[in-house]
Amino acid sequence: MSGFSPAHAKRKRRFVRIMTGSLRRSCMHAFSMTMCAAESAGNKAEASCFRFFYWAAFFLLYI
Repeated sequence: MSGFSPAHAKRKRRFVRIMTGSLRRSCMHAFSMTMCAAESAGNKAEASCFRFFYWAAFFLLYI
């Protein structure tokens, strides 16, 4: 394994974890904002649909 060191692997893993974490947070923020907008508009069916997708994405990302 030339050119591959444990330190480099650790740094890359940390970078990937930070990137996925920030992506996850921005996705959750977007979902919650859309849900709030749908609920404030009074569209209950749309709000429950967004809530379902929110929880589905939440479980998929955190498993």
